Amino acid sequence: MNPPDMDGGDPDDDDDIGVELTEQGEEYAEESVGNSNGLEGIVRSLQPGGKPNLKLINVGLFSGRIEPREFDSKVRTWWAEFNSQLLGAQLRDNHRWNEIIMCSFLQASLTGDAAKWFNRLWSKSPHMTLKSAGQRLIRQYSTKIDEEEIRDRIKACTKQPSESYEMYSQKLQNQADSLPGGVQKRTNGKAALSAFVRTACPSRTEQLEYWVLTQKGQNKPAHLLDSLVELLGQLDKTDGVEVSLPTEFAEAPQKRFKGPTGGAYAATAATATVVDRKRKGKHGEARQPSKYGPFAPPPWVNENTQCFKCKGRGHIGRDPTCPKYKATTPLGNAVMKATTEDA
Repeated sequence: MNPPDMDGGDPDDDDDIGVELTEQGEEYAEESVGNSNGLEGIVRSLQPGGKPNLKLINVGLFSGRIEPREFDSKVRTWWAEFNSQLLGAQLRDNHRWNEIIMCSFLQASLTGDAAKWFNRLWSKSPHMTLKSAGQRLIRQYSTKIDEEEIRDRIKACTKQPSESYEMYSQKLQNQADSLPGGVQKRTNGKAALSAFVRTACPSRTEQLEYWVLTQKGQNKPAHLLDSLVELLGQLDKTDGVEVSLPTEFAEAPQKRFKGPTGGAYAATAATATVVDRKRKGKHGEARQPSKYGPFAPPPWVNENTQCFKCKGRGHIGRDPTCPKYKATTPLGNAVMKATTEDA
């Protein structure tokens, strides 16, 4: 049984999610350089000149490095962003900039091995156009992994709990952009669409598959992905991020007190043990009576101990037998006065 066609077409025209590797009029890098949604035509109609400003280009530097656990340097995604910003800057300046100046902006936006490679290329071809430079950059730093292998990896991708539906969809589209033709190519987009339908929300996979089939090929897979993100948000009433309590708020298991044999006390016995421990002093000795109970002089007090209050011998200042015990308080003054009068 053939799996459902993820863009709503005939399920028999592809194997799994599609095996067409080339299409009419498609080149390796032409589609990736592209016309940025028709902006190039508008820019070509502008007058040459203007005041080129590199500060208007704020795309991150491209090094050509492949990050750990990635299979592509994301050169196509980076180039699309750089080219779009460059076209927008020319539109704001209302002038078409010189090709050499735009190549210098490309040079300033590269770093590491990519910058060294472009410097060698530019020294050999100083009059190349920006479009030609972009095609060579994509060809140089595109993944060397087989296209079918990349599609298989995309299909095997899974959504992380911390990812929203939008983030997961964008991640799949970025991976599909690493292939020739990018995510707009039917077979590449279908690989991303298949992974999203299967793993974005497993409990709603059948609903998503049915919805895709009802589209009857009216939209490309990339457009269907955007629509599925909105649909899932409406169905789940969430953005797809799984919220979990921090570890400090997680309920810790209640500590049980152990008996002499090492086994845990019953709940009532454990409570009694706690109370009994509070009554005991250090090392099992009885606690000193509180200030509200009978006074017991410390063991170091003897007949030669001098009281710092009355300067007498055989007691200390907090001993109730001291003549000046609490003499500084109103009660103590009254006691002393009464004692003096009786005497």
